[in-house]
Amino acid sequence: SRAPQQVKTYAKIMSNLAHTIHGISVSEEEGFPSVTKRLMEYVEGGIAYEDDSLADKCTKLINTVAPYNTLVHGDFHSGNVFMQKGEPLLIDMDRVSTGHPIAEISDLYYFYVILGEDDPSVVEKFMGFSYETAKKLFKYFLIFYMETEDTEKLDEIIEKASIICFVRMINKFHKKGTPTEDEKKKIDGYISRLSGLIDKYDTLVF
Repeated sequence: SRAPQQVKTYAKIMSNLAHTIHGISVSEEEGFPSVTKRLMEYVEGGIAYEDDSLADKCTKLINTVAPYNTLVHGDFHSGNVFMQKGEPLLIDMDRVSTGHPIAEISDLYYFYVILGEDDPSVVEKFMGFSYETAKKLFKYFLIFYMETEDTEKLDEIIEKASIICFVRMINKFHKKGTPTEDEKKKIDGYISRLSGLIDKYDTLVF
């Protein structure tokens, strides 16, 4: 995945696969949980300890994802996609749920971009390729998935994905127990970034 053309090719494969998954609608009777359950766990396990008002705003936005009966994989990244006889094969289906595709895009943004902001090696170890490649893969994925290079539209999607990612990162620090001083500084940084975005949107849907 190091050569630019390879990155684009793989991003296109990932985008096509995401379109296939998100093209499937299921009924409540089929028993898939709503992705909002997982997203709300991020809120309750992190930001709710830090700022009630911000947690309420996050909850309202996350609930805008719920009414969709679109299938989302829930752990969608290149580590869970294998090529078999030229066809992409998706594994690790235990987080399959329903909801708006922004939840899936936020997962990708988390794995490819947000996780590596402080320490690129985190993404490099997880993905098996450089952080720069990871960021390019996400960039091209989004262009292909949204079928546009309109930066205003793409930036809106990234900001909405970021809201979920920041909530997820705060939860990540709290999951390990009482955050250290260094972790508290990082949490404060995510809260600041979250606060700067949260009033900009009344929905996470696009």
